[in-house]
Amino acid sequence: MQQQQQQQQQQQQQQQHSSPTRRSVTKRQPLPQQFSPGAITHLSDAQPRPFMPNELVNVGRHQFLLTEAIGEGAYACVWSATSMGVPWNDEVAIKEMRCGQGPGILPDATVQRARFEIQVMQKLSETEGEEMCAPRLIDHQFWQLGPTTPGAFLCRVAMTRRRGVSLISWLEERVSRFWQQSTSRSPRNSSSDSQSRLNTYCTSYLHATRAARAMLVQLSPTFRRLNDGIAFHRDVNARNLLVFLPDMPDEEAPGAAPANDSLLEFSLVDFGSSTDARAWLGIGQGSWAAENPTGDARYWGPASWARFLGGADCVARDPALARQYSRRLDVFALAACSAEVIAKLHTAECPQEVAAAVTSQS
Repeated sequence: MQQQQQQQQQQQQQQQHSSPTRRSVTKRQPLPQQFSPGAITHLSDAQPRPFMPNELVNVGRHQFLLTEAIGEGAYACVWSATSMGVPWNDEVAIKEMRCGQGPGILPDATVQRARFEIQVMQKLSETEGEEMCAPRLIDHQFWQLGPTTPGAFLCRVAMTRRRGVSLISWLEERVSRFWQQSTSRSPRNSSSDSQSRLNTYCTSYLHATRAARAMLVQLSPTFRRLNDGIAFHRDVNARNLLVFLPDMPDEEAPGAAPANDSLLEFSLVDFGSSTDARAWLGIGQGSWAAENPTGDARYWGPASWARFLGGADCVARDPALARQYSRRLDVFALAACSAEVIAKLHTAECPQEVAAAVTSQS
């Protein structure tokens, strides 16, 4: 009887060592605690090829042909690509970021943060009804960077590419083009009709405000859906908003704003600083009281500065301030972007005699 038990134990040990499943588990390095692969996560051990023009890359179940780099920041780089299959026949953007714990990885570039960015894009992509002015998620994949850094991962996210350039670049280009055209024109006669110049000034302002209005009208549904149970972006600024305008070589406008605002197309991108809406409005880890302010401080509101300088208690003492910070963070930053659009695109000068008359009356 004792010999039979010993033989059974030896057989079980041999089965364990010869099992393919067992071998694959023992070879793979243990995953860090913050990484728990979910249903939407693709994890691969094979090291991916680096990004290069005209390189074929696989992301999840899809294959893409890279074209060129279109953006790079502290956390990630983004390349344009074309899909080698259907249904993504349009141009694609692929974001690559290192996350977890390892050399060269920023402390807040966690795997959890990368996975949440993917979840935000997925939920926006699944929104029915109104089309969201944001990239649609196609696929994603994680790679473990190597056995020496078991907590370090490379993440690639494939998404539809939104048309246009960053709002800040577009504003600079529009203003520069306007002044170049202004200097090339013949100088105006100083005795020209002041009423005509006043009309030019007012029209310039009208076109600038219409451009800002177009941005608010297009992006408001996306922010409403995002903040209503998905996430708070927390880094809304002129670099994370895209704008597209078809080329109009014969365009004439009194200011830097386009005369036809209906041709403008705006988008919201980069959800890397987003935080879960439910946790943000709750108590404890992940809440507005626990998390430090982030993003471009030039687009912060008074509540964000109060939170940064005085802490959570300073904000909590004022219910209006607390509501502004916890629920209107993205909205204030979007409003700041709209004010920036008006200020930069309204380039016509007010006639001096009109300005002097208004000043003397006040």
